[in-house]
Amino acid sequence: MESVERLPPAFRTFRIVRPEPDAVATWLLAATLVVFLCLQNGGYDPIPRDQIGIAVWWALLCGVAVGALPAPGRTRASLAALGLLLGFALWTALAMGWTESAERTATELARVGAYLGVLALACSLAARRGSGGRLLLNGVTFALALIAAIGVLSRLHMAWFPRNELGAFLPGIQIERRLSYPLNYSGGMGALAGIALPLLLAATASARNLAAQALAAAAIPLAGLALYLSTSGTGAAVAASALAAFLALAPDRLPKLATLAAGALGTAILAAAIDQRAALARGLPTLAAKQQGNEVLAMALVVCAGVALIQVAIGLALRYGRRPRWLRISRSRAWLATAVVVAVTIPAAIAAGAPGGLSRDWQAFKGRGGGAAQASASSGILNPSGSGRYQFWRSALAENATDPWVGTGPGTFELWWARNGSYGGFVRDAHSLYLQSLAELGIVGLVLIGGFVLSVLAIGIARTLRSPPDTRLALAAATAGCAGFAVAAALEWVWQIAALATVFMLLAGVVVAGFPSPRRGRERRGDGSQAATRRILACGIAIAALAAIWLPLRGASALLDSQADAARGDLAGALSEARSAAAAQPYAASPVVQEALVFEREGRLRAAALAARAATHRDSLDWRTWLTLSRIEAERGMAGPSVRAYRRARSLNPKSGLFAA
Repeated sequence: MESVERLPPAFRTFRIVRPEPDAVATWLLAATLVVFLCLQNGGYDPIPRDQIGIAVWWALLCGVAVGALPAPGRTRASLAALGLLLGFALWTALAMGWTESAERTATELARVGAYLGVLALACSLAARRGSGGRLLLNGVTFALALIAAIGVLSRLHMAWFPRNELGAFLPGIQIERRLSYPLNYSGGMGALAGIALPLLLAATASARNLAAQALAAAAIPLAGLALYLSTSGTGAAVAASALAAFLALAPDRLPKLATLAAGALGTAILAAAIDQRAALARGLPTLAAKQQGNEVLAMALVVCAGVALIQVAIGLALRYGRRPRWLRISRSRAWLATAVVVAVTIPAAIAAGAPGGLSRDWQAFKGRGGGAAQASASSGILNPSGSGRYQFWRSALAENATDPWVGTGPGTFELWWARNGSYGGFVRDAHSLYLQSLAELGIVGLVLIGGFVLSVLAIGIARTLRSPPDTRLALAAATAGCAGFAVAAALEWVWQIAALATVFMLLAGVVVAGFPSPRRGRERRGDGSQAATRRILACGIAIAALAAIWLPLRGASALLDSQADAARGDLAGALSEARSAAAAQPYAASPVVQEALVFEREGRLRAAALAARAATHRDSLDWRTWLTLSRIEAERGMAGPSVRAYRRARSLNPKSGLFAA
């Protein structure tokens, strides 16, 4: 447990806390996982994500095997959540038997395995001690606040960070004005900031002293500014849903509303300051933007300090002040006020023409637009265009119709879109976890992943409402963060952004494991056989998960090394690494394609053609393998095989501009 030094009463507002080493390790683990993945392009690339998967499963295996960690699943709630996600992983593994692309399905299996490991470790750590859940929650909160601050700083001092080059590939969109660093996706940054807001709001009331509460409040304008600069409508939806869930579940809402109002005011001041500085708002690293960034940075320090001081005043008023009776709102009065507001708002909205506006917004959402430059970040956030989501979702439903129960296989939406999409262009994800699961894993997959997300939310709501005041606030924050991710997963491809999925798994672990009493930290004698069974089962699952993650990780790492060797001109090393990748994943086409490319550079065209043809057998529905084969056959002077391979490639991606007549 934590020990607190004795201080005079006048100084106990700022207590000195000496945390124990295991408490520091738990907090640091949560913060490190999130920060590491965020700084690795959000964990979108498989290598850092799989590295995290290996690390968490190995830690869980060793901890459970030696008895340092309890086996996850000590409560019915955690068993239900873990069981559903494990079922989703097993269904993904079974899909190797019918998938259109074994390589992509293996990658998805490694992804789900890594997320399952994070959830299992979070459940184990939360169950180990009474404060484990709070430590995980605090670690996640710190990490999100830090990443939001780094993101804002990357706009104010652009020269210190990598330049956003996407504008060169997407002309006319002015995508560089959208804050994307460090996740390198503006929608992901918006979702991250939206999830961070309720966690920071909870920290302003749950932190042990006023100094920590003030720091949490000071971070709220930065998270709000990160959301604003991301120009993400998804981020706005995530923030609105997460904050609504938190305020609905949290106790004593009035002080938190006051803090939220102060943070919102600070965000508005900083957002207006950036909008008034055209060079900074444009997002290009010019001398004018640098000077304007210095001005806004100084302003941000003042604004954050002001919000912190307001929070100190709120905290002191709560500790030493006496709240007037009219500010003590009972639950019945709160429900009555809510009913009155709803009863007044709905008729007023109808009278103001809201139905017509919604109809126009829906038509705009169904369009493919959304990429045009916006006058300001606020106009971009409020832009109702779906940027092609409607077409992606319809295509996912059509994909499911080909095999409703089992789908076409995890990771195959990209191939389906290339063949059957409503327009040309590269699209990898359906921008909805639920619809993509329905398309790729059928109704069974949707039930499993949807049931997992819904079970976490239902458990969080039920536990929060019946929890005592000392744990209700933490559970409300964790549940609100999960609700924000659930909304983001319906609108974006955040499941593929491992940093955000890891945040969800950590918060879900806090929700489903709860806050067990320290007195229940050890197993009762009568539970010895059950505990042993859980340990054996957990170790077995950990070993299987390590194998499922290790093979794609080894293949991806060797393939990356091969490409690096080829870029340096070391063709012998490139070929050796490509063969190592093929040995790790004998079902994958990418290593064999790499072999073909190395042979092609060496001038061994017959060997290159044989390797390229082998790639078409391993991934027969990927148009790129056929196009590679067509080019190599043409270099060999084999006109007939080249034309046939070219026609096959065009049939698999008929709307691509590459095959324009």
